[in-house]
Amino acid sequence: MSKAKLKFGIVFMAILVFAGSAWAIEQEKPLDNDQVIQMTKADLGDSIIIAKIKSAKEVNFALSTDDLVALKKAGISKDVITAMLDRVAADNAPSQSASGGTKVTLATTSGEVELKVLSGDVRQIVAPWVGTKRFVVFTGVSAPTKTKDRRPSLVFASERDPKEVFWLVKLDQDDDEDAMDRSLDVQSPGAWGGVLSSAPDEDFIIECAVNEEKPGLWRYTPEKNLKPGEYALYTCRGESAASIYDFSVE
Repeated sequence: MSKAKLKFGIVFMAILVFAGSAWAIEQEKPLDNDQVIQMTKADLGDSIIIAKIKSAKEVNFALSTDDLVALKKAGISKDVITAMLDRVAADNAPSQSASGGTKVTLATTSGEVELKVLSGDVRQIVAPWVGTKRFVVFTGVSAPTKTKDRRPSLVFASERDPKEVFWLVKLDQDDDEDAMDRSLDVQSPGAWGGVLSSAPDEDFIIECAVNEEKPGLWRYTPEKNLKPGEYALYTCRGESAASIYDFSVE
């Protein structure tokens, strides 16, 4: 083989390698408005474009009112635009845990773990001069998930303002050796009237920094180090339904 042919072969292979790398990078790029417009102009048909939208690993669609008008002017059909909107809505939907309910992750210095949901029984007692006292009881003397991190974070999805439905709380442990439950007090009328709800009593609430990491995804981080004990992300629905995602700090 002549030197000229060898040189040509090396240059040709280099071009192929470069083209392959560029193609791979292009393939990894999230599907966006411009690519949808390109597929439409190539007359691929709505069914193929919609299938691509549904199967794309990632999308980066701009879908403000002005963007939707621009897409329509570019010849994008209503069905394709609807598929784009549906894909973004699906990607932003709250995550669900394997056991149902909201997916809650405990993030610590040693890693992350998904917490299981545990339902509680709302109970009440009535006593002279005390009035009605309500509390929620949860089965189990200790949470199955334990950490030595004194300031872990709780990450979860919520479409509503989470401060209205989620609280980081400390759970009471009964001093009785035979006790198998944990509990926390909730808002009660008391002897002189007051609020009746399953929101936790303020004495049980742990103050947290609340950050929205992306739309609908929230992170609760205690403002102070937690002492050893039983804790949980607590949520309630109405006056009689409550549940926790519990963990222990050792």
